[in-house]
Amino acid sequence: MELYFSDKFFNAGITEIMNEAGEAVGRIDLRSAFGSSLDVYGPQGELRYTGKFRMMLNRWRVLDARENELGVLRPRFTLLSKKFEYDAGERGETALRLW
Repeated sequence: MELYFSDKFFNAGITEIMNEAGEAVGRIDLRSAFGSSLDVYGPQGELRYTGKFRMMLNRWRVLDARENELGVLRPRFTLLSKKFEYDAGERGETALRLW
């Protein structure tokens, strides 16, 4: 399943998460204009995940609703697009790209 959301660079607030059909399947709440933390909510408004940015390491810690660490998201910048790598520990790594 592919999910889509708009990149609200330097803007705090809530953004809808959409599926391939354009249906809302959740929300992202960027709690700070500087992007230091965010929450991801499911379709019924339940907190699913939290992200906390570690400035010195330039990566995001991905946590579940109980604050258990699930993985780490790191930027892999290229000239034409924003790419990221998600490391889920023993579950493996995944490459991500923002449109």
